[in-house]
Amino acid sequence: MRRYERKYRIEGMSFAEVSAIVRQHPLAFREEYPMRTVRNLYLDTPELDCFVDNLHGVQHRVKYRLRWYGEEAIPDGPVNLELKRKDADIGSKQTYRQSTINPERLDTPETLPLLYPSLRNHYRRAYFRSFNGLYRLTIDFDLQFQPPQLTIPHSPGTHDPAIIVELKYDVKQDLRYYEVGQFLPFRASKNSKYVTGMLLVGAT
Repeated sequence: MRRYERKYRIEGMSFAEVSAIVRQHPLAFREEYPMRTVRNLYLDTPELDCFVDNLHGVQHRVKYRLRWYGEEAIPDGPVNLELKRKDADIGSKQTYRQSTINPERLDTPETLPLLYPSLRNHYRRAYFRSFNGLYRLTIDFDLQFQPPQLTIPHSPGTHDPAIIVELKYDVKQDLRYYEVGQFLPFRASKNSKYVTGMLLVGAT
């Protein structure tokens, strides 16, 4: 599904304060799933094409990552390979189940470029959906970034104190965005956790 993905980078507020604002929205956002830890291993080309495209705001770009959930720094079971494509503010995602986290053995029907691990990160995520079911909103906090080497899973992380709110909805609903956006007292931004993390850990 092609969807709008509008992001808000919030500084100087706690998760409790941000979630309270979301819960007081007139569209009655309520928790959709239990909160959980999201973990990613980002993949990029030797020339860091994904990072450079994102940093420079290239309109048509793609991002590759292996994703799993929970407290395991290195999962002992299947993970998801996600290909996230962006066309300005419109995004889409393809997901392929992988038996292991080995980035050298990616199983996908798509032809991929040569990819290497470039960054690890994890954060806590809370999930909300509007009462009419049209809008999904997530709150990410306690963002931690590490170098990509899986051989040192518990390496000290670099913390980003910001909170990231992301609003997602089908492209057909964009003319109704005002009914959501006017009650979110946050400034929309072009936030990328991948770019933020790469800059914080000095991986570029």
